[in-house]
Amino acid sequence: MSMLRTIRNRIILYNLLLILGLTGGVLLFAAQVDLTAAQLPRVILGVGAIALGLSVLLSAYLAATIERPLRHLTDVVERMGTGDLSARLLPVRQDEAGKLTGAVNMMADRLTQQMADLHQEQGRLSTVLNHMACLLYTSDAA
Repeated sequence: MSMLRTIRNRIILYNLLLILGLTGGVLLFAAQVDLTAAQLPRVILGVGAIALGLSVLLSAYLAATIERPLRHLTDVVERMGTGDLSARLLPVRQDEAGKLTGAVNMMADRLTQQMADLHQEQGRLSTVLNHMACLLYTSDAA
């Protein structure tokens, strides 16, 4: 009976490690471990704690890699909002953050061009209005 319990415990441990993705060397590890019924819950808790710790570290890393480009993009957009249309950010990624960066840069280019067009048109209108004032002044004198 003890032999069947040990084999069953090995199978449970093997399946637990397999579910966690620890397939390399699992058969060798499971074959060398003799677990009693009292030890199995501690092993499962230990493996679960390791898996939880690894998932927390992985989550923190992924959150940082997502948050950092968005923070830089937010800084550039805030600078644009204050009137600095020369602010740009190079899209170094090919994911959604990179596409958003490219779109913001394109928007800034269009705004810069539209502002230049408006300043040019304002200059033209100012010239026309200045000449109109001279014409009105001259026609009133006659």
